[in-house]
Amino acid sequence: MDKKDEEELKEWKEKNLNYVENYGIDIYENGKKKKKAEKIIDFTNRVVKIIMIIFALIIIIFTAGLLVYRWKIIHDSLHINPKETIEAMYDQQITEVSKNINSNQNGSYIYEIKSKPEIKFNVIVEWASMNEDYADNCQKYFYDNWQNENKNIIQTDISYYEDVILKYEQYIPIQNENEIENAVKIMYDLVMSAGEYFSPDWNLYLKVDDENRIYPFDYQNLDLNKSINKSKEEYFNILNNKNAQQNSENT
Repeated sequence: MDKKDEEELKEWKEKNLNYVENYGIDIYENGKKKKKAEKIIDFTNRVVKIIMIIFALIIIIFTAGLLVYRWKIIHDSLHINPKETIEAMYDQQITEVSKNINSNQNGSYIYEIKSKPEIKFNVIVEWASMNEDYADNCQKYFYDNWQNENKNIIQTDISYYEDVILKYEQYIPIQNENEIENAVKIMYDLVMSAGEYFSPDWNLYLKVDDENRIYPFDYQNLDLNKSINKSKEEYFNILNNKNAQQNSENT
């Protein structure tokens, strides 16, 4: 320390001593306290900033998670689950064979019935809409494997939706009441051959004319005699309606 520095230090000490004697203020001690306080404030500010950053990150993560959760709910509500839906509709367990879908799970699927894997069917999903040919393929399978001498009496029409979904339609034309009983018996034998795999969604009917069809079987009715009587009743209703329409046109 040179002479000039010594003189400045001495002068500062005298000045500090003067403040202590006259005002009770120690500049040196206050300076140390001030620096200490500034360090504490600086440290506190850093801690507060870190806490605020962490809190902001927590809010961002929570918000992002909430948005993802809500999107999943919206997505699931807008998008049908083909496997769950088919199993609920037909009360059969199914297994996925293959699929050709996009990132939104829309596209085509191939499934097979778990208890009868030789029966395969197609499903096309587009968000909440679904087209499938489970019943059609069941109907085709059991008809193809059905052993009955009157098999060829049933007429079959085949078409496809979007070249994928099978539309399988079968009927027996009837000209009068006397043909109903035998026609229903033939169809009933086919239905019974399918057992638990039969569904009233089968497109199997008596064809009266191009505008009128009679479906003998439904969920509440798989009894042969009831099916015959039901079909005859519907046939007479069709005839009565046609007669009434003709009379109305003639008057």
